This record gives sequence, structure tokens and C-alpha cells, in this order.
Amino acid sequence: LLLTWFESEGDSYQNGILYAFGLVSSTFIGQGLIWAHSAMIAFAMGMDIRTVCNSQVYRKAMALSPSSRAKVTTGELVTYMSTDCEKLPQTLITIHQIWTAPCIIILGVTYLYH
Repeated sequence: LLLTWFESEGDSYQNGILYAFGLVSSTFIGQGLIWAHSAMIAFAMGMDIRTVCNSQVYRKAMALSPSSRAKVTTGELVTYMSTDCEKLPQTLITIHQIWTAPCIIILGVTYLYH
């Protein structure tokens, strides 16, 4: 609509402003609200997965026999609980972006083609 407004010479400036406002507001609604909501859900799910991972590592560490516990240092256990379990929530966000990126590219190229 905005492009047809630029091409036509008889339309008023009010129509152009309304078209531009509609474009900006739809971008705000799509990007701001919908993406923020899906990111919040993914972060919450990631935190749940991180909590489960930390509890399983802790449970396994407590169930080790004294001879097996001597083979694993405290630093290794802390690394498992902090660094390795933290990568799971980040992976959830990345996986979501990996499958949505081709869809966005296809939609963008389709809109540009037409």
C-alpha cells in the first residue's frame, strides 16, 4: 500500500501517514510482542531444563562411591553444574532461531519478488 501511495499522485498525505503508521505498528506488534512472548517461553523452558540437569548432576555426585568420588575433582563437578548445564537453555533459543530463519528468508524473498 505504501508503494502504491508513492506511485500515485492524487492521494493525500494523510493516507501516506496512515500507511506508514500501520507499517510501523504492525512491525512493533509482530517483532516486539510476539517474539518477546516466544523468547520468554523458551527462556522459562530452558531454565527448567537447566534445573533438571543440575539436580541430576548433583544426585549422581552424591550417589558416587568414595573410590569413584576420588577420581572426580570438585572443580569438574562445578564445571558440569555451571557451564555445561547452562548451554542447554542457550541451545533452546538457538534451535528456535535456526528453524525460523529460513521461513523469514523465504517470506522476505517472496515479498520482494512480488
